[in-house]
Amino acid sequence: MAYAFPAGNVVWNPRDVCALLCTKMPMTDHRVVTGCAVVLAESGGDPLATGRAVWSPGAPTHLSVDLGLFQLNSYYATVTGHFPDTPPISVAQCFDPIAAWEYAWKLINKNRPDSWHFNWSSWTVFKAGAYDAWLDEAMAGLAAYKAVA
Repeated sequence: MAYAFPAGNVVWNPRDVCALLCTKMPMTDHRVVTGCAVVLAESGGDPLATGRAVWSPGAPTHLSVDLGLFQLNSYYATVTGHFPDTPPISVAQCFDPIAAWEYAWKLINKNRPDSWHFNWSSWTVFKAGAYDAWLDEAMAGLAAYKAVA
């Protein structure tokens, strides 16, 4: 039986986020917990979350806002793309958790420090360590997902 992801504009709980991440990672993988904690710290599980607008002077100069469950940056994800082989996605896709995960999956696999770790460094909460506050909820979410999977 396939996992039933939330429909519509419902806030995703940690179990839902872990289930989504487990579409690409095994549920026995502790890296699911890190990813879930990053997502929860970024968006609180809200697929319609938007960050505050940020003006970035310099090169490139741009105005951007972070969008959706994964808080994908509106400039780098929808205009330029992070990498030449990762084409931009639409704003609508940023608000679609499954499409956003497809894009985020490509990003976390770019410039990996080794074959074991994913590269979450594009997310501010990862670089700042702010995702740590969400690790317990993420672990509980993975345990809840394992119980129903």
